[in-house]
Amino acid sequence: ENLVMGSEVVAHSWKPVLDLSSVMVSGRRLVMVNIWYDPWMIELEVRKKALLKKPLVAELPEEAQTPGPRPYEKMATIDDVLPLMTLKGKRVYVREDYNVPLEEGQTKEDLRIRETVKFVEWLSQQGARVILMSHLGRPIDEWASRPQEWGKITQENSMDPAAERLSELLGQKVVSVKGSQSPIDSRVTEAIRELKPGEVLVTPNIRFDSGEEANNPAFVRALFRLDDPQAEADLYVNDAAATAHRAHASTGPSELVLVRSDGKRVPRVAGPLLKKEAKILADFLNAVEKRPQGGRLVMHQGGAKVSDKLGFIEGMMPRMRDGDAILVDGQMAY
Repeated sequence: ENLVMGSEVVAHSWKPVLDLSSVMVSGRRLVMVNIWYDPWMIELEVRKKALLKKPLVAELPEEAQTPGPRPYEKMATIDDVLPLMTLKGKRVYVREDYNVPLEEGQTKEDLRIRETVKFVEWLSQQGARVILMSHLGRPIDEWASRPQEWGKITQENSMDPAAERLSELLGQKVVSVKGSQSPIDSRVTEAIRELKPGEVLVTPNIRFDSGEEANNPAFVRALFRLDDPQAEADLYVNDAAATAHRAHASTGPSELVLVRSDGKRVPRVAGPLLKKEAKILADFLNAVEKRPQGGRLVMHQGGAKVSDKLGFIEGMMPRMRDGDAILVDGQMAY
């Protein structure tokens, strides 16, 4: 009865596709249907086929397949899948956070890259085919402000510097598809197909495509190559703690969409950096709740991403006592 539609269509030819995973039904009455405008021409029958496939024969612990937040102790990690599968020869898609500052095409600060080296090196030593995904800045916003340069790859939005720095730290070649304007284009797919066990690839900036931030199911399937037996994901690892709260295609892919061409679900697990950050936060919250009578909490919040921090402050309010304080500065203060 009340139809609300919105679109952000820029220089694309779109095709509507029913989003089955978002259909909500109450009794016999259909109450909500989502329509995605799909530039990748994924047919509805493909979506239906993907969603109706049987799950893994050997399932992960229930916590690994249940969407939504859960205690970090129950967070499924790669250790949970090792008894179920060998990594040798498997394609492991890893969401990393290589959103690092650049200067003249070089990484100015590489801490985030260095933190991933140990895990990426371990995956390589296990014989996995490692596909790393990350965003860098907000290229679509930049292109929208300069339509005449739409799709232009610059020193500020290219993943090549991160791939080169990672290669130096690993002491081995890291594959990148130079000049690619999309993480799902055919050249990237071909490079993934050609990866040998132990080799590492960094995809183009995943925010080159609007499907990333929209968490478009069709884009998810294209990103993880789920209809290509020679390139599709065997395992998904989220190790990007700074962006794990975002419901984007690379950080929050639905288990209903992550279904391979053979009908098996792609296991979704947390990487070591994500679990480490979750433990730090859990320990902090535990200390706050169990502090002795009279123990005072003083929180300091600053920075530019106000909306992200407001959620955390709101979550802390029920834990505050008389005498506690939240200090706000920086852009948040304005």
